[in-house]
Parts: sequence; C-alpha cells; structure tokens
Amino acid sequence: MTAKGTFVYGLDKENSLALSFPAQEAKSLEEVLFEEFDAGRGVRVTFHVIIGKASGYRTFYLTAASPLHFAYADQDEVEADGTLLARFRTAITEKRALHFPVERMPEEEPA
Repeated sequence: MTAKGTFVYGLDKENSLALSFPAQEAKSLEEVLFEEFDAGRGVRVTFHVIIGKASGYRTFYLTAASPLHFAYADQDEVEADGTLLARFRTAITEKRALHFPVERMPEEEPA
C-alpha cells in the first residue's frame, strides 16, 4: 500500500478542504512551503481535482497565516523527495504555481 499524505486547508470541519497525495509528494510540498513561510513569502499551489464527473482545479496562495496542516498515515517516517524539492524550488523561484498531483505539473523550460 502506498503511504498517503493529506493536505488540509481550513480549520473548520464543514468548510475545510482535505486532499490526499502520495506521502513523498505531500512531504515535499510541506518542506518547500515552510521554507518560504520562514522567509516571509507565500506559494501558489494548484490542486487538480475531480468535481462531479469533470476535472477541475483550485489554486490557493498559501502563506504562514493560512490555516493548513499535513497528516501522514501508513508510514512512521516520510522523507521528502530530492527531485521534487528541486522542481518545486525552481517553480517557486520562477514564480510558477506548484501542481498536485505532481504528474499535472508542467515541465520546466530548458535553460
């Protein structure tokens, strides 16, 4: 079974949004978000979701003041993925949104 990581946005039970992704993707998102928060910046993140029977997406600008948290199951220790961290950091530097699931994230343009 693949370990899952869950991103939860919002504090109140009725209006919060909970989205699950592979644990390494979630852990990598958590790490880069908090790097940016520690520097006083926010990050745009686009979550691709199924809305009814159609694909859709929601984009959030996440900041340290945003009510969000991460939860992990099925695994005691979850490590961030180095390749994902590099992709996320590049996207943030280039002011592009991060996309989840990661397979929906546009590829970087060659330098």
